[in-house]
Amino acid sequence: MKNLFSIFCLLAFMSCDSGKQDPEPTYSFTPPKEEIEGTRIPLDSQSSPHTFPRPPLSIKKAGIPEAIPFNEKQPLTLSPTLQPLTTGPIVLKAGENNLSEPVTLNLIPDSVWASLPDVILAKDPFMRAENPFSFSFYSRPQGLPHDDISSVIIDTRGYLWIGTYGAGLIRFDGKYFSSYTVESGLPDNFILTLFSDSQGRLIFGTRTGGLIIFDGEKFLSYDKNNGFPNNRVETVFEDSRGNIWIGTFGAGILKYNGVDFLQYDTYSGLAGNVVYAIAEDKKGNIWLGTRGNGISMFDGNSFTNYTTAQGLSSDFISSLTFDSADNLWIGTDGGGFSVLAEDSILHYNVDTGLPDNDITVIYKDFENQLWIGTRNSGLIKYDGVEFIHFTDRDGLLNNFITSIHEDLTNKLWVGTYGGGIGHYYGNIFRHYSENEGIPETFIRALLEDKQGNMWLGMNSKGVVKLPKDSNQLLWYTQKQGLEDNRLRTLFEDKRGNIWLGFFNHGLSVFDGENF
Repeated sequence: MKNLFSIFCLLAFMSCDSGKQDPEPTYSFTPPKEEIEGTRIPLDSQSSPHTFPRPPLSIKKAGIPEAIPFNEKQPLTLSPTLQPLTTGPIVLKAGENNLSEPVTLNLIPDSVWASLPDVILAKDPFMRAENPFSFSFYSRPQGLPHDDISSVIIDTRGYLWIGTYGAGLIRFDGKYFSSYTVESGLPDNFILTLFSDSQGRLIFGTRTGGLIIFDGEKFLSYDKNNGFPNNRVETVFEDSRGNIWIGTFGAGILKYNGVDFLQYDTYSGLAGNVVYAIAEDKKGNIWLGTRGNGISMFDGNSFTNYTTAQGLSSDFISSLTFDSADNLWIGTDGGGFSVLAEDSILHYNVDTGLPDNDITVIYKDFENQLWIGTRNSGLIKYDGVEFIHFTDRDGLLNNFITSIHEDLTNKLWVGTYGGGIGHYYGNIFRHYSENEGIPETFIRALLEDKQGNMWLGMNSKGVVKLPKDSNQLLWYTQKQGLEDNRLRTLFEDKRGNIWLGFFNHGLSVFDGENF
């Protein structure tokens, strides 16, 4: 009887619980912790420190330092060509003159729970010997799963997301790389573009897996299997009204309002069906860069199309960005870059002094400076006055730039093809190398004194003072009174004296006149 009563209770419990749904799984990751115990050493077990009388100090009158002209990094000398728009652009309106109306697509995405990502502890970033205080890099040796980076983006919480060509999606929190791949629920490991929208969602395009929306828990996937017109998504953009625009490789452009997709293609008036770049001007017009068919401007009703016939340098558009004056900067594949105003266009290319005609990305930072990435010649910064060129000689790990994005602390992250991701500190440090007159780039010690002068202790060539308001470097070696040319440390005391520690000759104090 007791056993029958137990079975009855069990069946009753199961029948009551059968109507409940299993709760949706939630995932969290806590980095592993290790407790480390030290060894306590009693003070009374140690011998007292040895005291010895200070030997007489030797004082040397400092010789006149060698003055080296400081060659400030020179801007590029560019002579752009100014060209008026030769003919009026072509204006096409969907639904008129044999053009079709845009197609409305109501799609239900596939939903996949993201499994736990692979987590790798990041090592300290790598810095090149050339200008080590300009760029730092994360690549495979530092724990980054892949070096071929397609895009980088910072989300609303400050996390860095990295799209790769072949290793899926990576999140970096400053300490750990968390890697999402097809094993984690992604439909494709080749990420072509990344975007973080105003709702905090990550939206990205893949080479063969269509469009993905990731809310941190689920991957919502749109592809041909559920009615999405193309599986290759090249670019994603959010306009000022909250609409998401998706550029595809072969199916034109799609506008997503959160409910439906509205598809525009060449049958609707779009210049071309391969869309690589999207931007919005201050009037709310959407500009679309195509591969081989120039640019379309969409005002909500009609397309205004520009090609080389109207004055573009190339119809192969790679990037579009508006500057603070609402001029359109146009990056091209093979034609350099151009700046489009209302009725004229400026062209920059190798014939006018540009180092590379293949522009991969143009990005505007919080100071309204423009950064131009190239395929073979590194990075170019435009501050509104001059163009400054950065390559691997200035600390870049790779000259093939694929993506640029600014983090919440206004530092730039640079994606490269084959060189991982770079973190740029150039808005803090000036660029010093042998190109600018520094005798040696192996710097052992750095010091900024109270007057704002910089002191550089070199591995084997003495110390250099960089006066705050001077275009000359002052170089001190054993000829000027140093005990040793091999510096190891620098320090300034309360009196403004500079203390210099050497590799094999003790310590010196410099008061500005004597060592």
